[in-house]
Amino acid sequence: RGVAFCGDNLRHRHDGRAARSRREGVVSVDVDSVRELLAAVKSGVLAAFGGLVGYLVDVSHDPDKTFSWIAYGIFVLCAFFVGQVLADWLPSDLPGRGGVIMVAGTSAYPVLQALRSQAITITQKFGK
Repeated sequence: RGVAFCGDNLRHRHDGRAARSRREGVVSVDVDSVRELLAAVKSGVLAAFGGLVGYLVDVSHDPDKTFSWIAYGIFVLCAFFVGQVLADWLPSDLPGRGGVIMVAGTSAYPVLQALRSQAITITQKFGK
């Protein structure tokens, strides 16, 4: 079902399309598009959550490490990326798929390095 936001006015259409308005500042939101976007980033978000946990565990268990917002952000972004990549490779009906993606997010750097080394090997093999 489509939804249109116009100031405080909210209008629905029964045909699933966003309602149109001639007023300035109207933002139309197609709910199906939002669902597709959320489905597309779901694996990245799961892995990012794993990355969040992984970074906090690393910092809390290593007395030489101190918390850094920048390192935290980079770790979570790497985890998101790893999750998005793994989502394409793992079968969608794999039991425990979400858990596998979250665990991969906890170890984002090693997983990313393994993916990079494989990509470099493949590139070198076929690039000649």
